[in-house]
Amino acid sequence: MNGSKVTVDSGRWTVDSRAARSSHGASRSGARRLDVHFPRSAFHFSMCRPGVTGILAMMFLILFSSLAAAMAVMSKGNLRAAETHHRVSRAQAAVDTGLRIAESRLAEAAAR
Repeated sequence: MNGSKVTVDSGRWTVDSRAARSSHGASRSGARRLDVHFPRSAFHFSMCRPGVTGILAMMFLILFSSLAAAMAVMSKGNLRAAETHHRVSRAQAAVDTGLRIAESRLAEAAAR
């Protein structure tokens, strides 16, 4: 806006500007005053502390990266547990097979 003046006073923005030309091309006399009120918290975060957004972004980045690392550690632990369970199942199957073979040989020896 040409010829406008913006002032900020404790969370209240005031814009003084010359009136725009009307549809006929003639200019109005005088100035318009537009008062815009923003909440105090929005004013403080946006104007007084410009680094807050960067710090919050870094905090979320650290939070999500630590969650991703925790998920990787948990999935690695789950893989180890699954591998151990698989080994135990194979060992149990081998023992069961050995017992069946021993039972059949004992039955053959008893039949003689």
